[in-house]
Amino acid sequence: MGIKSPVGFLDSGIGGLTISSEVIRLLPGENIIYYGDNAHFPYGPRLQWEVRDFALRIIDYLVNECDAKYIVVACNTASVAAIDVASEVFSVPIIGPITEGAKEAVQSSKNQKIGLIATEGTVSSQGYQNAIYKLNPDAEVVAHATPKLVDIVEKGQLSDLETEGILREYLTPFINTGCDSLILGCTHFPFLMETIKKVIEGKMNVIFPGTEIAERIKRDLADTGLLNPDKKGDEIYLTSQLSNVSKDFLKIGRERLGMNLDFQELNLFE
Repeated sequence: MGIKSPVGFLDSGIGGLTISSEVIRLLPGENIIYYGDNAHFPYGPRLQWEVRDFALRIIDYLVNECDAKYIVVACNTASVAAIDVASEVFSVPIIGPITEGAKEAVQSSKNQKIGLIATEGTVSSQGYQNAIYKLNPDAEVVAHATPKLVDIVEKGQLSDLETEGILREYLTPFINTGCDSLILGCTHFPFLMETIKKVIEGKMNVIFPGTEIAERIKRDLADTGLLNPDKKGDEIYLTSQLSNVSKDFLKIGRERLGMNLDFQELNLFE
């Protein structure tokens, strides 16, 4: 492992591109390997032990086959299920959105009333809630599953009237309970940022953990002498099932993130 070693990302699909794009933006010299487990998408409804097994297999590939120097578990559900175990098994740093998102929420919230929208699996896991309470036991967390949003993003319906209506239905309770911060607890949700901000009308600070993750990686790599000084790193995008990658969502990723996404199929579970 050295400066040229890649930063590895894993997600249940390609929603985690919202996080990897932040790392590429802040650290353009880093080589990137992204693995989307589309064969098992979505992780949200699955049992935690099953998600943990999927994640550990992918991390093993990224570390031992790709020589990754840093691992980002971009999926919120997988972060809860696997990061603690993976950190004991593998010697490289492994982080996810929950710790970084909770930290930013506690630091930025003025009244410590923090909202969370996420999948049912992430909300019920209590991962964000526990991370926030660990930082501030007196914080109040209002968490709601928003199951329609992933499908909306996958279909490319980011800003039409139907989407705005669904978001208004989901977000109004947070405003009514006085939350001043809102965590986007799913990697798909940043694609809805424009419509979310329109609906909340500045009444909540919207937190996307991807920005905090990128800044954390930059600090860690600089501290360990592993920051790649190159001007432009290589990017490799892999998926466990190419036929299950949403073409609509891939188009959105290319347009909104400005990424040249060319996925190759590599099934690690055969």
